[in-house]
Amino acid sequence: KQKDYLGAISRFAGANKLFPGSGLAEENDIYIPVAYEKAGETQKAIEFYQKYLETWPEGDDRDYAKEHLDKLK
Repeated sequence: KQKDYLGAISRFAGANKLFPGSGLAEENDIYIPVAYEKAGETQKAIEFYQKYLETWPEGDDRDYAKEHLDKLK
């Protein structure tokens, strides 16, 4: 809501480092590329959508990640 996308990325990545076994890790991992995309950082968004798909091949947001990868490429 605040459009502080780079700050959000830092918080999502930081949460995963502090709480690696957290049940929110998958959710944080999809929010990172979403925030990069909204910030206009296309290459970073692509990189992190791909990372999400590698880390969570059966993840809840895999279709979303694939759709956005196709759109950004």
